[in-house]
Amino acid sequence: MATTPDGPGGGVDAAELFTEDQLAQISQNPDPGRFDLAGDRAALVLEMKKGGIVTKNQITAFLANICQETDWLKTLEEYGDYDYWQYLVEISGEPNAWMYHGRGYIMLTWADNYRAAGQGIGVDDRLVNEPHLLANDKELAAKTAVWYWTSRDCGHYADQGNFEAVCSLINRGEVVPTGPIHGWPERLAAYERAQSVIGTGTEPVTEPARERSESVADQITLGYDKQGWAYDTASRLYVRSNTADLDHKTNKDGWLWADVATAGETVATAAIATSTWSWPEAWDPPGYTGDGSYVDMHPERYNWRSDVEEVARYLVDNYGVWCNTYVDHPPGWGLDNVSMDVWSSGGRGYNIDPSVGQAVFDDIFNNGKEPWIWWVIWWNEMWSMGGGWEASPPGPADSDPGHTGHVHITFV
Repeated sequence: MATTPDGPGGGVDAAELFTEDQLAQISQNPDPGRFDLAGDRAALVLEMKKGGIVTKNQITAFLANICQETDWLKTLEEYGDYDYWQYLVEISGEPNAWMYHGRGYIMLTWADNYRAAGQGIGVDDRLVNEPHLLANDKELAAKTAVWYWTSRDCGHYADQGNFEAVCSLINRGEVVPTGPIHGWPERLAAYERAQSVIGTGTEPVTEPARERSESVADQITLGYDKQGWAYDTASRLYVRSNTADLDHKTNKDGWLWADVATAGETVATAAIATSTWSWPEAWDPPGYTGDGSYVDMHPERYNWRSDVEEVARYLVDNYGVWCNTYVDHPPGWGLDNVSMDVWSSGGRGYNIDPSVGQAVFDDIFNNGKEPWIWWVIWWNEMWSMGGGWEASPPGPADSDPGHTGHVHITFV
C-alpha cells in the first residue's frame, strides 16, 4: 500500500473538475454556443479550484444550484419588471433596493450582500457602486458565487450529502428551511443529473492533485473520510493499493474506498491516537516583560479546542515542528483556541525550514478531514473560506510579518 497527502479528491490543482459537455448535460441548456457555456465553465472552474470546491459532492451541489438560479445558464440577471422592483423597495424600506436585485451565478440580492461580496472578493465597494457588473462579468460572477458558497459553509453540508441544506443556505440563507425552497424539484433534478455525469468519462474529480514521494506501509490502520476514501490513521495520509480486499474497492488509479455505511465499525475503532506528552505551562499575562513587543502583549498559550489540539500534536509528532497559540490570536478575533502558528522545533520565533513549512501546509490544506480550515497564511499568501487565494495581510513587524518563517492556521 502507498499513501499520499493529496488524496483521491484532489486539491486546488485537481484536474478539470467538469467539461463543457457535462455542464450542458446538467443545465440542459438549449444552445450552449449561443449562451457561451465555454465561458461559464472557464470562469467557474478557476474560482471553484481556488475556493476548494473540488470534491464530487461539492461540485455537483454547486453546479445544480447555479444552473437553477440562472435559468439553466441563460442569464446572469434575475427576470423582473417594475412591479417586482417596487416590491423589493417595499419589503426592504430602502428606496434604492431595486438596484440590488438578483445577479450573478447565485443571483446575489440586497445591497448588504453586494457590499459584503465586494469586500470578500477584494473589490471593496465596486459591486455596490456598479451592481450591473455581476450580470456582465462572468469572472466577477464566479468569484462572488464561490465567496457566497464558502462564506456560508455550503461545502461542509454538500460533502455530507445534505443537498437540502445547501439549497436552503443559497435560496433562504438558513441551514434548516423554515419555508419552501424556491425551485426545489428543479434543483434536485439538476443535482441528480450532475451526480450521474460528474466523475464519469474523464473522471476529473478522482485524480490526485500532485503525487509526492510515497511511503510504503505493510500494515496500517484505516480510517475513512465522509465520502469513504481510506486514510492511514497514523499518518493521516490517503491510501491506494494495487489490489483491494473484499471489503474495499479501488478506482482506476488505485485509491482505496469503502461504503461508509458498512465501514462504520472500522471508523469507530480507527481514531487517531493522541500523544501523551504535555504542553509546557504558559500563563504569563499580557505585558509580562514590559518591553511592549508583540510577544510581550500576546504571550503563548496551548489551550486549544480538542480537535484543533489533535492537529497540533499530529504536526509536532510527524514533522518535528512546534505549534502554539497565544493571547488574542489573531488580534481582535478572539479565536485563540482554534488558531495555531507552526514554527521549527525551537519554538515560537524560530523560523521553520521552507520545505517543512510547505509540507505542513500541503498536508493540512489537502487532507480533506475536519477540522475545516477557515483561513491559512504561508509565504505571503492567504487562503480563506470567504475569499479564496489572495495576498496575505502583513503581520506584526517584529513577528515574521510575511509568514515566511511560520505557517498560520485558523480553523472553523
